[in-house]
Amino acid sequence: MLVSGRSRGVPLKAFATAFQRHPFAFFFLRDSGIKTPADFAGKTIGIQGTARPLLDAVLAKYQVPRDKVNVIIVGGTTTPLLTKQADVVTGWVINYAQNLPIEGKSSHFLLWDLGIRMYAYTYFTTDQVYNTKKDVLTRYVAAAAKGWLYAKDHPEEAVDYVLKSASGLERDMEVPTWKVSIPYISSPATQQWGWGYMDPQVWGSLSDTYASLDQIPRKVTPDEIMSNEIVLAAKTPKF
Repeated sequence: MLVSGRSRGVPLKAFATAFQRHPFAFFFLRDSGIKTPADFAGKTIGIQGTARPLLDAVLAKYQVPRDKVNVIIVGGTTTPLLTKQADVVTGWVINYAQNLPIEGKSSHFLLWDLGIRMYAYTYFTTDQVYNTKKDVLTRYVAAAAKGWLYAKDHPEEAVDYVLKSASGLERDMEVPTWKVSIPYISSPATQQWGWGYMDPQVWGSLSDTYASLDQIPRKVTPDEIMSNEIVLAAKTPKF
């Protein structure tokens, strides 16, 4: 969204990211015969409505023509794998409730591991706010970092705090969802520079990918779309 918006003149800038790797993945049953994304040819792939650009990027990288796959919209569920409506479905590996029905029966390709790299739960604002309220953003990031670190060290307590201020959530689902999410908030970059730090090359590579697929009108440079200035000023914890 940020790269697409910036390429079209929307003045947005990312200043931190919670997840160091995007948890988006392609799920398939172990007996499907799928070994690599090249095996998607001839298969039915169930995606969320917003996932088409990610699917197209993978198909292009593995040289699978778009007309060789049947794409259906399935929403946030893996059930179509079990009902044979789809051979592959997309989703997030951290979604415990979504993935529970196929636990022990499936494998997946993580988008990040396929070389299509992007962040998740990214903090962003407008150029105007970024340029005029850096002190506010710095204090905000410093506080957010403390919250994420506390949640990492106290996962069940953190979920209980969320449940007190939200409705429609089940503790038995949210606790394992958060625990499987924890590895995604750390990376070698955060261990060196602090929580929230972003690799400019990730943004540049993503822009290149979208441009090669004609999904954006022009390439966006990392300096246009992101900055680590706030994270470094906030001196976020390194973990």
